Amino acid sequence: MGSRSVRVSRLLKISALSLGFATTACGNVPTDAPAPQDAALQSPPPDAGGRQDAGRGPDASAPGDAGVNPQVSTAPPAAPDLPTAEPTSQGVGLAPLIGMTNWVASAPSVAVFSLLLSRHGSLVYELYTPGIERPEAHFMMSTSKSVTSAIVGAAIDRGYISGPEATVADLLPAKLFATPADATRFGAVTLKDVMGMSALAADEPPRDNSPSGIARGDEFAAAANRVTFALTQQLLPTPGVSYQYNDITPMLAGGAVQYATGKRLFDFGNETIFAPLGFENAEWIGEDTTGLDLAAYGLRLRPLDMQKLGILYLDGGRWNGQQILSSAWVNTSLQAWMNTGAGVTPGYDNYGYYWWHRSDWGPEVHWTNGWRGQFIVEIPLYDAVFTMTADIETGDEETVLANLITTYVVPALAQSGTSPALESELASALATAHQGASRVNLQGDPRMIPSAAPIGTVIPFQP
Repeated sequence: MGSRSVRVSRLLKISALSLGFATTACGNVPTDAPAPQDAALQSPPPDAGGRQDAGRGPDASAPGDAGVNPQVSTAPPAAPDLPTAEPTSQGVGLAPLIGMTNWVASAPSVAVFSLLLSRHGSLVYELYTPGIERPEAHFMMSTSKSVTSAIVGAAIDRGYISGPEATVADLLPAKLFATPADATRFGAVTLKDVMGMSALAADEPPRDNSPSGIARGDEFAAAANRVTFALTQQLLPTPGVSYQYNDITPMLAGGAVQYATGKRLFDFGNETIFAPLGFENAEWIGEDTTGLDLAAYGLRLRPLDMQKLGILYLDGGRWNGQQILSSAWVNTSLQAWMNTGAGVTPGYDNYGYYWWHRSDWGPEVHWTNGWRGQFIVEIPLYDAVFTMTADIETGDEETVLANLITTYVVPALAQSGTSPALESELASALATAHQGASRVNLQGDPRMIPSAAPIGTVIPFQP
């Protein structure tokens, strides 16, 4: 591990920033994968989010730096592979950012760990609460599902998987099915069904805390091959129409990638997405003894890398001029087609391929939803990405997010303007928000403790 390079910033966060703290967990990019299909090599159409179309929303051509106080910088510290900029240079108003920062500082009982905002591809706001540092990876919970979706897309782009209409029976080896009858019934279930949570009736805690739900969760956790376990579960009444959100169904998608590529989900994701985007300290924990990664909730990422993933999707799969994912896959995976019912979000289809959609926060958003407060929120109207990490144990993390989006983030994106007083006030507010007692619960779930060092052990995949 390299030596820390300590930078003290009184402007955005008073903390030790170790921009080169550790060699990335991503490693080198293997060269044995087939080339992406042609669709992944083409520039996206104008509506796919390519940066070459000068943005999509209001204020798409960012204002210049006129009026910025040269004595006080409100830009986040420089970050490798991710541009940083003054908020006002990207048309982001300072007053709402000050309000959001002050709210975080005034609510120490709300275990928010980080809030980051980018616009037009540049990071303009970066907040870490006391004890949280930029190099640390955070446990993503179910935001892992959305990353699994991206990795499935990479496998399709590169010809390992034929497409979302492929059936589970065709995607997985016959040896994984307990009986011929299991293989037959999964011959009617597609990868699209799996990625829309329209396949398995296999609920488990924390959504189903009944004795049967608890038993199912325990059996799943202990299974030597969790894909095999998933293939023994009941199907929903009408795959492709019925809906049940659970953590067992995504094993079928992750397993399809692993058996098609012969690599861990993490390793293939690193090769195709993480390394090209410059992820650092990423880790996928919780493999079974076969080496199958926990596709639903095993990933750990830095908030900076959550931002990169959101920007990648906002730009139709492009990153620094390179087509990482095909625009066709990005657009399809974000397209809401599954109605999750009134118990989740009433009134409209709101679920795509492990990505959520909603329009009741003002502008339309696509977002990932990780338990306890791990969110990536893409706001196409404003060409912006907002991310949050937290360990909110009271069950109201979505309420916290909704308040941040509607009260602070959208108003900041909808207005501009600056003054030396506001610049100084934001710098001071960010410094204050990073002071005080840590919000990390050292007595709680150890996975929720951010760290730059890995916390798991790697089990090689054995197809």
